[in-house]
Amino acid sequence: AEGSSLAPAGRLYHAIAALARANDETRAGAQQHASQALPLPPEEDDSDERRLAARLLRAVLARTEHLDQSLRVGPDGAWFIPPGGERVDLTRRPVLCRILETFVARRLSAHPDPLSLQDLIKGGWPGERLVADSATNRVHVALSTLRRRGLKGIIEHRHGGYRLHPDTPVFRVTGPIAD
Repeated sequence: AEGSSLAPAGRLYHAIAALARANDETRAGAQQHASQALPLPPEEDDSDERRLAARLLRAVLARTEHLDQSLRVGPDGAWFIPPGGERVDLTRRPVLCRILETFVARRLSAHPDPLSLQDLIKGGWPGERLVADSATNRVHVALSTLRRRGLKGIIEHRHGGYRLHPDTPVFRVTGPIAD
């Protein structure tokens, strides 16, 4: 009985793993497969294990349904994919990586308040002593460059600071993703 009670939960965990491994080309198929595994038939909704697996699958499915409209950011801000756009590589622009990472860290924090110019200076040029006018100019050039590279409409100036638009979902991507 134990083995048969885990089979439906295993099917749900398999669907979760398929969603996690999916890239832009395979996501639709993985989403369809996951959707077909839900809802659980009443005869299979009788264990905590299956209910937990179903709840996890619903959460993962909800997150992946909006990936195309989200900002996806690679480790340390090394690359990003803007909503509906192509991957933008920033690895040769370490200041831009650090500034993007500063935005993402703030957005995903418990207090996603706008970043001040000083926050962006510290994030982009950590440990450097910069003249105020020069530092401000550097931030403005970096923000302009990020906007030109795909973040126009996402980086906004509000409430005395800068932030990622609150209506744009932001996901930090830690694994490989197709170019």
